Amino acid sequence: MSLRYPHITRGYCGLPQKKATLNSQFYSLFFADPSCLTRPMQFPQRVPRKGLFDEINDLESSISFKRLVTSRIAPFIFRLEKLSETSKSVKLSEENTWEKINLCKLLLRYGEYDVVLGLSQSPAPSASLAIEQAVVRNQAKFYKSLSKGEKVNSKDFLVTAKKAMKFGNDLSPPFLINAIGRYVVAKFRYDPTASLTSVDRECANLLEQSLARSDESDLFSALRKAVGYRGLSMLPHYSFRQAKRFLDEMITLNVSMVASDKMNSTIIKENLYTSEQTLSKFHANANNHLLAEQHLRNMIQIDPLDSTGYSELALFMMNAGRIRESRRVFHTAEKLGPPGVGMNCFFVGIAELESNRKQRALECFRRVTRLDPYSISPWLEIVKLYTEKKNKTALRRTIGRILGTPALRKQLTHAETNELQSLSVH
Repeated sequence: MSLRYPHITRGYCGLPQKKATLNSQFYSLFFADPSCLTRPMQFPQRVPRKGLFDEINDLESSISFKRLVTSRIAPFIFRLEKLSETSKSVKLSEENTWEKINLCKLLLRYGEYDVVLGLSQSPAPSASLAIEQAVVRNQAKFYKSLSKGEKVNSKDFLVTAKKAMKFGNDLSPPFLINAIGRYVVAKFRYDPTASLTSVDRECANLLEQSLARSDESDLFSALRKAVGYRGLSMLPHYSFRQAKRFLDEMITLNVSMVASDKMNSTIIKENLYTSEQTLSKFHANANNHLLAEQHLRNMIQIDPLDSTGYSELALFMMNAGRIRESRRVFHTAEKLGPPGVGMNCFFVGIAELESNRKQRALECFRRVTRLDPYSISPWLEIVKLYTEKKNKTALRRTIGRILGTPALRKQLTHAETNELQSLSVH
């Protein structure tokens, strides 16, 4: 099988691959032995947007990636639907409930949000598992909205967090930490302008208490505790020193984790990756730019085949005016593949423009239109360049393509539409 991005594609298809991204490694290992489904398990924290699979499918021209993935996950969908049907008449055991929850988590990471949302809501054998089921359902709604580019809100997570808080000590700390932490992240990571409420303060206090009494005797608990401290650091009422203390607790937990097998080793590394991402944003917000950059470089060191770390480092460099460096790093991100191949290529073009290499920039923007034909930004850059070149034939052809393609035209403002129409007749 000839693949453009074997370090990504093979793992998501459940095929072995020696050199792969951490996420790809995880799925390759999981599909080789899915027996872990009936007990508490951790999945990669990064949930891909559904568009990732469309992007891989478009770029891997030698295979039908979607068909391979569909055939791989079909038995798991069948098993999940069977468990859901059984739960209508019989209360599921703890093992079967964990299997149902873990199958939902798996399918979320393959963009199967509607499958998860279409399941019947059945009673769970314990309060902890009832909360866990509710959190997973909230995630399905949340990530579905994110994938569609819709505005997301944290209301469903808040409802679940309140239920978890009512259970109090009847709820095992890792489950309480997860329920409250998910709400905090959904509200304050995805809406930096969100205001703090009295309920948020109550959540923060209980989350602090739960973290203090939670142990880290097993990997499941240790990971949830580390993620909980990360979420706590995002709350805006804490000072820099307090937030840093939470992140220091996270780091201490991260370095103490021990893997019992290859899958858990991958999960520990993936947790380190997302932790470095958080630390970079934390220091950038505090104007500690040297530390912010170092944490981005740490991301790359942990997962050198994943393009995300390179993209973030390149954006950091571009914002700092380090155009030549950013161009090289964006180019590396583009070559590594999804997510965001078209975006990375676009920024290579922007860097070329900033360096006054307009022909190279034009070539980049043309390439973006082939990689991501419905993104308006490269088309508008091409229009600017053809206008400067006074290439009227190419300009009219490009404007005709934009105005004649509904998916492109609807992204234009009224002023942009008028300007393009004016350019096309002069």
